[in-house]
Amino acid sequence: MTTSGVLEYILSSGRSILIIYIGLIPVSTILLLASTLIVYVVLSILSLPPILTIHSPPYLVVGILLFLQVLLAHAVVLGSLILSVGVSGPVMEVLGWILPIATGGFTPISNMPQPLRIIALSTPYSYPVELLRYSILGIETILPLDLILPISLAYSLLFLLSSILYFKYTIRKIMMRGIGSI
Repeated sequence: MTTSGVLEYILSSGRSILIIYIGLIPVSTILLLASTLIVYVVLSILSLPPILTIHSPPYLVVGILLFLQVLLAHAVVLGSLILSVGVSGPVMEVLGWILPIATGGFTPISNMPQPLRIIALSTPYSYPVELLRYSILGIETILPLDLILPISLAYSLLFLLSSILYFKYTIRKIMMRGIGSI
């Protein structure tokens, strides 16, 4: 990105990088839905008959929206880290491998050992995943639904707000000191 001058052009033009970044949401959502559909079709072919039971459509919609919000915040943090530090490899590898394991992405939080369960519940990722798991698979959440829903909403909003603030801080730092080596 920096070798072609795109980032420098955007910074010097006065346009908000955040608006451009958020503008990618529709494309990312289409890709997410297409890949989910492809995975479902392949798994349906392999496991005949296809099994997709939605136990709670409202929780499914809320879970998807909150999960997309958490993923957006995650992407903003990663983008800010890359711009701030200038190195993407180690950061991406650590977050890419640890987060799915530590946040209940692979297994329900209720099946995790107690120390890992505490770590999972301290992240904003686990709550939308619990809602999705409940709405699609019918697996009970670790907390009551009337408690997990407001926690998930508050935590994901706080995560998004803090990631946007960190992004703005990173842009201000870049404007004063320049871009780190990428």
